[in-house]
Amino acid sequence: MQYILVLILCLCSWARAAESISVVVPFSAGGATDQVWRVLDPRLNQALRAHNIRLETEYLPGAGGAVGTGAAARRSEPTLVFSSAALVMVTLTGQSPGYDIGSFRMVGYAGYLPLVLFANPNQISSWTDLRALCRQRMVLYGNSGLGSMTQVSAAQVLRQLPCNSTPVPYRSASLALPDLINGSIDLVMDHAAGSALGLSQQGRIRALVVLSDRRLESLPDVPTATQVGVVSDLQNWHALVANPAVASSTMAALQTVFSAVTNHPSTQAELLQTGLAGFQRSVSHTFLQDQQQRLAAAMR
Repeated sequence: MQYILVLILCLCSWARAAESISVVVPFSAGGATDQVWRVLDPRLNQALRAHNIRLETEYLPGAGGAVGTGAAARRSEPTLVFSSAALVMVTLTGQSPGYDIGSFRMVGYAGYLPLVLFANPNQISSWTDLRALCRQRMVLYGNSGLGSMTQVSAAQVLRQLPCNSTPVPYRSASLALPDLINGSIDLVMDHAAGSALGLSQQGRIRALVVLSDRRLESLPDVPTATQVGVVSDLQNWHALVANPAVASSTMAALQTVFSAVTNHPSTQAELLQTGLAGFQRSVSHTFLQDQQQRLAAAMR
């Protein structure tokens, strides 16, 4: 009993002394980004105990990630953001997102969620079919909103066919899938996970091409962009970034722990289940600025 009391006192002392840092996830709970974060969160918190740091997740969705990210950038207290390429995309849409990319520093790169171009198999059963359809008429493609990664990446691929196409925006790409199945639209660019992956494996929709440097284990028969003769260097990467209020010493601890956690085999095995790819990639401190320039070029 005495040992238990001592342990409780020690834990309470640690909880009081630990630096608590909010991690803003600027998307709804349960989404693709959140699924990746739920793998990393407990592992990071466990490793950060040695540095007396505790992370507390905060969901602030809205405006394609701009609401939560902007709030984090403006805070005077140390705050982290776990986000996707939307972190950069929303700065290029012509409307002020409420922050500048220079407001954030890279803690670590987690990987990317490969995007896949899906079709209605009754209308388009192969890449050759898509080329033929593009010669006949306008092609409609669903996406998660104008200026989103799903829209920009689809436009980049279709321009190279060439294909006269029109984007059809939805609140999320997954909401476009019923219209793809019933033939109201021709294509949908979505992640190789969740409902899209399930529908593809059931044969209700057809995966035509994956925007990845290699074929996916979940869709082994689907060719990459390079294999069908198009170029796509756009990836929906995920990263942890820090606002200016995070101290240098804290930043160093976060970077060290993030690298150790994401390079651990057990973490990577679980991240693979979310569909994430591209582990163990080192990125420079100018990664966000570099991505902003690359995406701006793709959107022109």
